[in-house]
Amino acid sequence: MRKIAALTIGILLIFASAAMAEEYVFDRILVKVNDGIITESDLQMKLKNVKEKAKEQGKEITPEAMEQIRAKILDKMVEDLLLDMEAQTYGITVDDEDIDEEIAYIKSQRNLSDEQLLEILSQDGLTIADFRDQLRDSIKKNRIVNHMVHNKVLVTDTELKQEYEQNIDQYSTGEMVDISVIVLPVDVASEEVLKRINDGEMTFAEAADKYSVGPGAGDGGKVNDVMRQALAQEWQDALKGLEPGQMTDPTLIGGKETIILLRKVKPGEVTPFKEVKDKLLKRMMAERRKEIFEEYFEELHEKAVITYMDKNNGGE
Repeated sequence: MRKIAALTIGILLIFASAAMAEEYVFDRILVKVNDGIITESDLQMKLKNVKEKAKEQGKEITPEAMEQIRAKILDKMVEDLLLDMEAQTYGITVDDEDIDEEIAYIKSQRNLSDEQLLEILSQDGLTIADFRDQLRDSIKKNRIVNHMVHNKVLVTDTELKQEYEQNIDQYSTGEMVDISVIVLPVDVASEEVLKRINDGEMTFAEAADKYSVGPGAGDGGKVNDVMRQALAQEWQDALKGLEPGQMTDPTLIGGKETIILLRKVKPGEVTPFKEVKDKLLKRMMAERRKEIFEEYFEELHEKAVITYMDKNNGGE
C-alpha cells in the first residue's frame, strides 16, 4: 500500500514538474526594458486578439505574416512599457472616466450615436476595447507632453499668419461660375442644335429643356455656384478663355456631345484670418505637440536599456 502511495506521489510530482516547466517556458522573458519585462504570455494575449479578428473577418494569416505581426506587436509593447514607466515616474494616470469623457466629446463633435460610433469602428476593424486602448495611449502622451515639454509647445501669431498666407487656397472658395449645359443624346446632331440657337430659332434654355439629358434638364440646363477648380478637367478645358455670355462649340465630355454656356463668373471669397485663427491654432498646436513628443520619446528610447531575449526579435 505504501509502495502504491509512493508511486502515486511520484507520478504527481512528475506531472507537476512538467506543468511548471511548461508554464516557465510559456512565460519566458522576451524583452527587458530598464527594470521592466515583457513575457511570452503578454505577447500571446495580443496575438490571440489578432487571430480572433482575422477569423471573424474570414482572413487567414500566413506564418510569414504572423512573424511580421509578432515583431511589430512586440516593438509596440516595448514602446508602451516605456511610456507607462515614464507616466509612473511623474505620477501621470489615465482612468476609465477620462476615456469616457473623451469618447463623449468625440461623439458630440461628430454628432454620433453609440451605434454609429460602433459601426465606424467596425469598418476600421476595431472593437470598442481597441478604441479605448488607443485613446488611453493618446491621452497619456498628451499628459506627458503637458508635464514635460508644455513650455515648448508654442505657436506665435506670426507663425499662424504665415501658415494662413502660404495656404490661402485652403481658405478660399475659388472662382465660382454659373453655367448652363446641354448634354445631347446620341440620336441628336450637335451641329443642328447649335445652328438653331445661333439663328435665334430657340434660346439656349429652350434647347436644353428640349434636348439635354444632362444636369439642369428641365430648368434650362442651369448649374449654379460651381467652383471652377472643382469641375472635372475636361469641363475646365472647355470653359477656358470663355467670357460670360459665350458658349462652347460642341465638345465631347464623358463620351457625349456637350454645349456649355458660361452665364456668370463670381470671384472667390477668402475666409478672413480672424475667422480661421482658432481652428488653425489647434491644428498647428497638435502638430507641434506631436513633433515634440516624437523627439522626446526618441531620446527616451535611446537612453533606455532594452534587451531582447527573444531570438526572433534580435536576441541571442
